Amino acid sequence: MPTAEQQAALEDFADEEIYLVNSMRVRANNVNYVNVSNRNMLVKDAVNMGYAEEWAGILAERNGYISHSGGYNRGENVAYNSYAIMDPISALNQFYEEISSETTGHRNNILLQLQANYPTKMGCSFKISASNNIYVVEEFN
Repeated sequence: MPTAEQQAALEDFADEEIYLVNSMRVRANNVNYVNVSNRNMLVKDAVNMGYAEEWAGILAERNGYISHSGGYNRGENVAYNSYAIMDPISALNQFYEEISSETTGHRNNILLQLQANYPTKMGCSFKISASNNIYVVEEFN
């Protein structure tokens, strides 16, 4: 169980990550948003936060490789860094660099996340392993 200070850091990280993803969505879909009043922006969701925190914890315990959880009812992005410093902008850059990757599933997750009206709920968390590797997970639906 994280301390109050650790929990506050997780919440701040998630808030900033969701804000940045919403900014990217608006930029990617600006033509779709002209004169539209029913824009669906991502909101932080407790269920997705729980999934993200759980999977980040599992990855940190495994501490050696990165993989998706296999939660097929939601989208998921996973990032890894070999030192325990990763801000939301670095994590987001790592996710969006996958758009040009050969891994179609990852690319589709990112492109899906950028769509104007889907998804609408998101959670984000990170965990640091015993050897100071950081694992960041975004869950959305």
